[in-house]
Amino acid sequence: MESLKECCFKIRDYFSGAATDTAWQPDERFHACLLTFDGTKGETVKKALMDMYNNCYDSSTVKKASKQEIKLVKSFAGLEKGQLLFTAGEGEVTLFGAWWPWRDNSKISLRVGFFSIEKNASDEDALFNIIREIFMKDR
Repeated sequence: MESLKECCFKIRDYFSGAATDTAWQPDERFHACLLTFDGTKGETVKKALMDMYNNCYDSSTVKKASKQEIKLVKSFAGLEKGQLLFTAGEGEVTLFGAWWPWRDNSKISLRVGFFSIEKNASDEDALFNIIREIFMKDR
């Protein structure tokens, strides 16, 4: 879990240095933290995220994902064209980055959270609290 937390700090610090005009927000629906940024920065941000996560899937490559990653994709109702799923796993917990460009590509929404294949409410809440603490501690 410590290596996944370290990855979260790298993501948080990257966006702090990128001087985005929005702050991380909690996303209760996906138990994640959400940041929306300018779509013109997409390629640069995508390259940085690929260096921070172990895997990156799109709608054509997701079939190569692990069972846990596929279950995560299903919890998002799949991946549409242009959407990406970044993952890093440690045991039963997967750190994800859900990359969802807006239809006109003017903005990109990035949700960062933990996913556990063992879905019980107390674990889910504990993982969400860790993510919020890392990404929103100064708020």
